[in-house]
Amino acid sequence: MVANYIFPYIARFENRTSEIVKNSILIAVMSFGKSFVNVVLLAITIIVSIFVPFFIAISPAIYMLFLNKSIEPVFERYMSSEDLEKERNRNRNYS
Repeated sequence: MVANYIFPYIARFENRTSEIVKNSILIAVMSFGKSFVNVVLLAITIIVSIFVPFFIAISPAIYMLFLNKSIEPVFERYMSSEDLEKERNRNRNYS
C-alpha cells in the first residue's frame, strides 16, 4: 500500500528519503480505505493480465489512471492553499 504513495509523494513534495517513507506510510494508514481499494485493483489488474495476455499491453496505463484519480484527492488534503493554486495553474497550462 505504501508503494502506491511513495512516487507520487516524491513528485509533489521535497523531503529527505526517511521523511518520504514515513509520510507515505502515514498517508497510507490515514487513507486506509482508498489504499486497500488500490491494492485490490492492482491484484485484479495482475490476475486479468495473466489470463488475458492482450490486456498486459494496456493494463499498466489503465491501473495508473485509476490510481491517479484515487490518490489526487488524498494529496490535496495535505497541500497548502498556495501549493494547490500553483498546481491548478500548472495543470491549466498543460490543458
